[in-house]
Amino acid sequence: MLRVVRILSCAAVAAAVWLSTLQLDHPPARRIAVLLLPLICAAAFGAYLLSALAYGLATFRTCPEELQALQTAAAHKSAVLQVHSKLLMARGDIRADEQATALQAVGAPPCGTPRRHSTQLPGAGAWRRP
Repeated sequence: MLRVVRILSCAAVAAAVWLSTLQLDHPPARRIAVLLLPLICAAAFGAYLLSALAYGLATFRTCPEELQALQTAAAHKSAVLQVHSKLLMARGDIRADEQATALQAVGAPPCGTPRRHSTQLPGAGAWRRP
């Protein structure tokens, strides 16, 4: 927030100076330069923002603790998705052509082997046949 206030205050001061400069009598060449001054300032501001972005990327620090937490969360979500996909297969909600691919993805036995009853799967009480 502090940077935004600094940038806006500098822009307000620059706009006031520019407007006061427009009120003065100048030769035609200088008047054109004064009229183009906002465009030049916008280009300079863009260069400043690009350099600030490059500096931020160059000095970005990685955080190993956050990486470990992210990997743990991803592993947990993967396990939850595997359980839910097995439950859907036990219910028969997945079509036959999708079933082989889904079974291979979660590491379940091939389609020829008998499946367990849905009440034997973890969390199966929440799933009911329509």
